[in-house]
Order: sequence, then C-alpha cells, then structure tokens
Amino acid sequence: MPLYGAARWHSGRWYLANGNKHCITDNGTRCEGVQFTCLNGRCISERWKCDNDNDCGDGSDELESVCAFTCGNGRCVPYHYRCDHYNDCGDNSDEAGCLFRTCDSNTEFACNNGRCISLDYVCNGVNNCYDNGTTDERNCPDRTCQSGFTKCQNTNICIPRTYLCDGDNDCGDMSDESPTHCVSLTCTSSEFRCTSGRCIPRAWICDGDADCSDAYDEHQNCCVYPPCQQYQFTCQNGRCISKAYLCDGDNDCGDLSDELEHLCTTPEATCPPHQFKCDNGNCIEMMQICNHLDDCGDNSDEKGCGINECNDPSISGCDHNCTDTQTSFYCTCLPGYKLMSDKKTCDDIDECNETPSVCSQMCENTAGSYICKCARGYIREPDGKRCRQNSDISPYLIFSNRYYLRNMTADGQSYSLILQGLGLAVALDFDRVEKRLYWIDLERQVIERMFLNGTNKETVINSNLPAGEGLAVDWVARKLYWLDAYLNCLSVANLDGRFRRKLILYSKTDKKNVCLNRQVYWTDWADRAYIGRVGMDGTNKTVIISTKLSWPNGITIDYTNDKLYWSDAHLSYIEFSDLEGQHRHTVFDGTLPHPFALTIFEDTVFWTDWNTRTVEKGNKYNGLGRMVLVNTTHRPFDIHVYHPYRQPIGEQIVIESTPVPIYLCLQANEMGPLFHCLRTYR
Repeated sequence: MPLYGAARWHSGRWYLANGNKHCITDNGTRCEGVQFTCLNGRCISERWKCDNDNDCGDGSDELESVCAFTCGNGRCVPYHYRCDHYNDCGDNSDEAGCLFRTCDSNTEFACNNGRCISLDYVCNGVNNCYDNGTTDERNCPDRTCQSGFTKCQNTNICIPRTYLCDGDNDCGDMSDESPTHCVSLTCTSSEFRCTSGRCIPRAWICDGDADCSDAYDEHQNCCVYPPCQQYQFTCQNGRCISKAYLCDGDNDCGDLSDELEHLCTTPEATCPPHQFKCDNGNCIEMMQICNHLDDCGDNSDEKGCGINECNDPSISGCDHNCTDTQTSFYCTCLPGYKLMSDKKTCDDIDECNETPSVCSQMCENTAGSYICKCARGYIREPDGKRCRQNSDISPYLIFSNRYYLRNMTADGQSYSLILQGLGLAVALDFDRVEKRLYWIDLERQVIERMFLNGTNKETVINSNLPAGEGLAVDWVARKLYWLDAYLNCLSVANLDGRFRRKLILYSKTDKKNVCLNRQVYWTDWADRAYIGRVGMDGTNKTVIISTKLSWPNGITIDYTNDKLYWSDAHLSYIEFSDLEGQHRHTVFDGTLPHPFALTIFEDTVFWTDWNTRTVEKGNKYNGLGRMVLVNTTHRPFDIHVYHPYRQPIGEQIVIESTPVPIYLCLQANEMGPLFHCLRTYR
C-alpha cells in the first residue's frame, strides 16, 4: 500500500501517526503530540509543516495531501484553493491579499473578487463571478426560474430551494437568508426544517454532518455515535475527549458536559436531618446520642457529652468563634477571614489577589478587609470601589481594519475614518506626547506614522521588515519596538526610525503581539505557546506564562493596577494576571470565536474578533455587559484606547549626558533612570 507517490513499501513494523492518517516505519521513536511525524520518522514542529521549507528532509511536510490552508474562521481547505477566486473558506480569507491580472474591458467583465469572465456570461442567470456579490447578475432584465428553484430578490439569480436559509449568501443580496422569509418558510414532507428555517433532505438527519447551522439535524435522539475508548470521556453531545481533560476548567466537550458540578465535586457524605453523622460515616438516630452506648461503633456519639468545649479555649482552640454541639463543637471565622485546614485557625483573606474585582484599580489588603485606591488622574466613586477618569478628555477607540485606520467613541455611537488606502494594517500604537499614530503595513513592509490630525504622513522603517506584527511605542524613553514573524526577532529604534537594532531572537512561530510597562511583554505561539518578558534593553529574557496557552494573540497592560491581559484565539478566552504571570483570572472562558487584539480603559476591556469581524467590549474583570460596538467589512486587527491616561507619565527619566549619535540608549533598569547604550546602525 504505497503512501503518496514518493513513498515505498518497506517490510517490517509500521505505526499510524499524525492523527492516524500516515503509516510510518517504526524506528523505535515517537513524536510528541505538538509535533509532525515525517514519513522518514523525523519529528518536526507542527508549525513548520507547509511553510515551503523541506524541514523533514524528504519533503513529506510539504506534500499537497498534507498541507491545508487554515481559514480565518478555523475551517481548513486545501492550500491550492488559495487565490482561486472561490470563497472556499466561507469568510473569504482564502482570497484575501491575492494579486490578480487586470481584465480586458473589451471582452471581459471584472468581478468584485478579481475574477475575469466573458461578457457573454453577464446576466445569464448564473453566478459566474462567485463573489457573493453576484456582480455579474445585477441590474439585469427579469427572468423566470424553473421548478425547484427560487428567484433572488435583487439579483438575476435562481438558486435551488435547498440553498434557502442555509447561512450562505447565495443570492449576493442576502435575500435567501432574510429572517422574515426564513421564519415563514415551509418544508415539504421529504424535507427536515432547521431552526434557522432551512429545509434539508430528511436523509441528511443523523448522518454525522451538521447540515443545520446549529447541528439541530444531529440532535434528534436518533443519532448513533461511535463509542468512546476506555481512556476517553463521552460528552453529552457524543464527542469523545480524554479523561485527563475532565474538570480542568476548559470547555473541551463544547457543551460544558465535562465541567458539570456533579463530576467535578465530591459532596461530603451526609445523613438525613433526623440522624447524627458519626466520625466513621455511619448514621444513627438523634436519640441515640449521649445514651452511654457506642451506637456509632467508634464512640463518636458519646464523646464530649455534657462538656461545653467552647468554655475552655485551650480545648476548642478556635481562633475566632466557637459553637458548642451535643457531642463536640465547631469553629467559624469573622468576616474577611477563612477557616484553615485544621478547622480551628483563621487566616486573613487576601481579597486583592483572590477576587481582584472588589476594586476597580489599586487594592490594598488589610487584616480582615481591604482598601480601594485610584491611580493618578482618577477619582473614586461614592461606592468606594470604582474609579473614573478625572479629566475633560473623552476616550475613543483607534483600530486597524486592513485597508483603513478608524476611530470610534467608547460607546460605539460615533464611527469615522482616520486614514484609508493602506495595504494591510496589522498593528498600530500612538504617542501621547507628539500626538502621532504609528502603524505597520504588512503588505508594503513598512512602519509609518502621522499626526492625529492627518498631517505629515511619513515612513520611519522601510527596509528589512518582511513580516512585521506587534508594535509598541515607548512614550517615555521615545523608542519604537516591533516584532517580525519572518526574522523571528524583537527590534527597537528611535521613533523616527534611526538607530535600529535587534534585541532578541525567538523560535520559529506565527502571530505575536507586544506591549510595554518598564519592560517588554510579548506573546509567542512557538512549539509550545508562551508569554515572555524582557528588559527594554534586551536583557533578562524570561517566560512568565507557559500553561493553558495555544494561540495567544492580543496582549495589553492595565497601568492603573499593573495587570497583564491577553487573549487566546484557539482557546477562545481573555485572561489576566499580575506582571509576574501569577494569580491568573478569567474574563471570558471559551466563549469568544477568535479574539485578536485587546485594550483596557477604566473598567472596560475592548477587543477585536476575526471570525465575527466585530469590535466588542465587556467588564475587564468578569465580562459582564458584553456588547458589540461595530461590525466591520474586513477583519479588524489591532485596537487601542486613545487617552493620555493610557500612557501614564510618572517621574521623567533624564539622561544626564548626551549620548554619542552612533549609540541607541535604552532603559536597562525598570526601577530607575539607568540606561544601556548599544552600538547600532543608522
């Protein structure tokens, strides 16, 4: 049984690898779960597969049957579907950034997706453009559809009835997905009606494919799923997951059935209300307590009878409160304290770390309580917990939207254009001091800037920037930091682009982002994803978070309380921790389709989502009040809140002596004005 055209059959032992898809000659080694197994048995990072490099040595990591294109919505399609004029992904991400030839206006029609079709195909009742805008079938003479087809409302297209209400814009004008039409749509006796209104053949019910958008056709109490293995847990939706994933806080099943309370907690054995629980777990009647008989079998029903242990602290040992019972006693603690494992000692609850949402910004723990404080420039609300900014400057959002930079009020009511005509604006930041915007244009491979009023647009980095990603402005030391996925490095330069230098190199990886707070923090997908930290001069590189990460994308800092926030696009969450990566807390857990970038202001976290193409917001501690601020045509990328308080300035750091122009001086100590000067190049 040959595998692919280049593989030969060998005698000996074989084993299945890569999700039981490939037969590999058994050489006694096995690759780890995060690795790809080459046909020659070599192990490489899964990230190195299909990157146009022969990492395996035998080319098996670049075979067409191995490679697939990952769409923005998570769907996988063959890589040769890229730039074929078809929206194979469903979100058009397989057609994004493609370069197509110019159509001949004399003989061809130019579709919105870049396809060139013959003028004879225009207004023929068929969507020959396949651009979900049906540009070749607009403004056409009226036509009559044949039996079994339905006429679209605003285009010249006739589509099969099965295309109605299926979630796809087959008409191009969304008339086949109209909520009013889908609610009233009636299916025939040979069809099954989805909750969306779509009619599908009854033969599609329980066939293992989710033909309805909500998989309603696969939840009809008639579906038989393959039984799970002994080492697996069977979810309520029929999915099989490893038992090791039970009760780990992650929604691995997709329906939360692996995190149900009865699975994750073992209730303490209790007795009926009219019975007494013995120390050995037995239950006896209340009248049998203190009757001078060992009814329990361990004498626990007779010990302490007639003795009030609470009267003698040396017996009870309770730190705070003591309550006497017939045979014993129990201890409780005052508010703000918790009972320790010895059931006697009371220890202070550190509300600031255990429940950080008790304070909007700074929290100071005290014995049995806590005090909320506000950062400079903020005032405390009458509730004593929340803080609000004390200035006459209203915050607003700035975000990149592929070809555009846009701004929007924090409530989403006002939405306007800052700059257009960009290639692919993937990252941005601002400088409060000079009131400038900085951004990376990935398509043009440059870093540019301009004043907020739209004047003096200029390029600051125009070379050796093949795949720029994260961007951060050091508004105090007046430096610009950025990441490059191709060069795999963190670089720094002056704000005008001079004295550029590479600070650190990291692993071969994918998407990353970066933020600053006296040190540089960045996200890295890597072989094993992590969040790293390094001094602003490139020293003391360390990993601060390396668990429960898959695709960490966005990263930002709440400067009012020194909390580090990040989003994970694969695990679909937003979390935060302190700046050491400790005391992690979850804001959104597994409910966000594909969060990309995020930012913070006051009590709100704002983020962009690739799959829904939205800008959203919610409470920065618990996610409450989640709402969509705007839906965008193109994927929104980076996002920032523009307000002076998002770039707080404390004591100004002053360089006492003027550095020699051929040196780049970077802050080397997060606690004080110590600088490290590096020889660099112009």
